[in-house]
Amino acid sequence: MSIDFDDLVLKPCIDALGRNILYHNKNGQSVHLNAVFDDVTRFHDPILGMDAGNSGIVGSRVVIGIRLNDLPFEPDTGDRVTINDLDYYVQEVQKDGQGGAHLILNDAEV
Repeated sequence: MSIDFDDLVLKPCIDALGRNILYHNKNGQSVHLNAVFDDVTRFHDPILGMDAGNSGIVGSRVVIGIRLNDLPFEPDTGDRVTINDLDYYVQEVQKDGQGGAHLILNDAEV
């Protein structure tokens, strides 16, 4: 028996916790969808590479969680996301294997 994690877990969570965003792909298509917004996610800084050792240097990034079924196209780097009248570019797409993805965003105004 297979469990539909996307429908049973992701959809109710994003419906309850998400906010409306506007997603624009590089081909000019746009769609409104709900996404869980997180502006305090911390990552180890990959720019320093392996030579940095255990420096503990981290960067703060804006991340959104989405359901892939809410997009009529595949998310890709370089796509644009508008949240509360602020524009971001998708730097990285991290699919979770359960029907969702985290999109790591860059501020488009920088």
